[in-house]
Amino acid sequence: MDKYDYDEVRIGMLGNVDAGKSTIIGVLTNGILDDGRGSARKNIMRYPHEIECGQTSSVVQHHIRCGDKLVTLTDMAGHEKYFRTTVNGIKRCFVEFAGLVIGANKGIGLDKTETSSVRGKRVYANMTKEHISLINALNLPSFIVMTKIDMVDKVLLKNAIESVKIHYRKFKQQRKVIVIRTKEDLDIIKIYYDAGNWHMPVPLFLVSSVRGDNIDILNLYINEFIKPINSYVNKRNDPVKFVIDAKYRVEGVGRVVSGIITSGTIQATVGNKSQDLYIGPVKGKFYPVKVGTIHNNYRELVPVLKAGQTGCLQLKSKNKDIKLIDNNIIKKGCIITESPNLVSNFKAEVKIFISHHTTIALNTQTVINCDGISQSAKIKSITDINTSIKTMNSTIDENVLRGG
Repeated sequence: MDKYDYDEVRIGMLGNVDAGKSTIIGVLTNGILDDGRGSARKNIMRYPHEIECGQTSSVVQHHIRCGDKLVTLTDMAGHEKYFRTTVNGIKRCFVEFAGLVIGANKGIGLDKTETSSVRGKRVYANMTKEHISLINALNLPSFIVMTKIDMVDKVLLKNAIESVKIHYRKFKQQRKVIVIRTKEDLDIIKIYYDAGNWHMPVPLFLVSSVRGDNIDILNLYINEFIKPINSYVNKRNDPVKFVIDAKYRVEGVGRVVSGIITSGTIQATVGNKSQDLYIGPVKGKFYPVKVGTIHNNYRELVPVLKAGQTGCLQLKSKNKDIKLIDNNIIKKGCIITESPNLVSNFKAEVKIFISHHTTIALNTQTVINCDGISQSAKIKSITDINTSIKTMNSTIDENVLRGG
C-alpha cells in the first residue's frame, strides 16, 4: 500500500441542540479540553453567528489522522429548523457511521404515554428521538456519546442511561445499548465487529469534555474499532465519479471544488496530459473540464485521488469559449465523471417515520437527498405499499402513504 492508498471513515455527529456535539468534536480533533464556556467549539465553528449563539447551523467536516486511516467527523445541526440540513449532510458527506450525542443532564426524555421505574420521569421535546429514527431508517451503524457527566450526580446519570435504553427497546431493529466504562468493555464490541455485525451493538460512552473523563476510551474506539463499512478498493478501476459538496474561489488559483470520489481514480494534469472529464449537470448539460492540481484534506498537494477518498480539485475548462468555471453556476451535488448520463425519472424506496402525521399522495412535491444531490421532485406513481401501522380501516389506499 502506497501513501496515497489510505482508507477514510466518515462519521456523522448528531444530537439535540445544546447536547455538546461541537464541543466533543473540538476536544477529539484538537486534543484540548473545554473550559466549560465553549472554548473547544469556538475552534471549529465556521460562522460568527454560530460562535455567538453556540449552535451549529451548517454542515462542517473535521479530520483526524489515525496512522494509515483518515477519520472525518461531520458536525450536524441539532436545531429542529435545520433538520433538512442535517439529512442533506448525511447523504452529501456519505456518512457511514453515526455518533449520537446526548447530554447527561437531559437524557432522551420519555413520552407522556411511557411508564418506567426511572425516578423523576421527565418529558423533553427534542430532536434526539428524530435523529435515532433517522439512523434506523438509513440503517447506519451507530454509537452514543453521553456528555456533561460532570454536571450530574449518579442518580441523574443512571436515569439518563435508562431513558436511552427504554427508547431503543421500542424499535424493531435489533440494537443493543452497551455502556462502556472501561477499555475492557470494548472487547464486547470487538466480538460483534469481528463477526461483521456492525449494527447490533450501540456502545454508549460516558464522557466529560471539561474534566476529560473517558475521552481516551472514546478516542481508542474511533481510532482502532471503527473501519470503513463500504469498500471502495474494487471501484478504483471503474469510471470516475466525483461528487461535489462545496465550491470555492481561490485567489491566484481559480475555481476549486471539494468532495468525495465514489469510483475511479482522478490524476492531476501533468503537462498537456489530462483525463477526459465532464462536469454537470449544468443547465441540463455536461461540459468538458480538466483537473489542474489536487489537495487532500490536510492541504497537502497530491498527484492522485482514489475511490473512497475526499479532497479538493482545481478545475479548468477545456472549452475556452464556455466560461463555465468562471461563472458561479456550479452547484453542490454536481458530479465530475468520465461517462455523463442525465436522468429525470427514477424509482425510490420511501420510508415514513411512525411518529410523523404525514400523508404523501400522487403529485406530491418533495426534496430528494440522494448522495450529493438535493433536488425537488414530484411523485408520479406509488406502488408496493407495505405498512406497519394497524388502521381502523382494513383497506389501504393504493395511492397514499402515511406514517409507518
